[in-house]
Amino acid sequence: MDSNKLTQMSRQAVTDAQALARRLSHNEVDTWHLLSALLGHGR
Repeated sequence: MDSNKLTQMSRQAVTDAQALARRLSHNEVDTWHLLSALLGHGR
């Protein structure tokens, strides 16, 4: 994925999803990590 083509909000959602996956000790970022980040539930 070319992160330069994403909007700032999109990049932040991906970063938040990655952080959530790490916090939960998951090896992969899944769609629900991203959904949770977009909804603001991963904080």
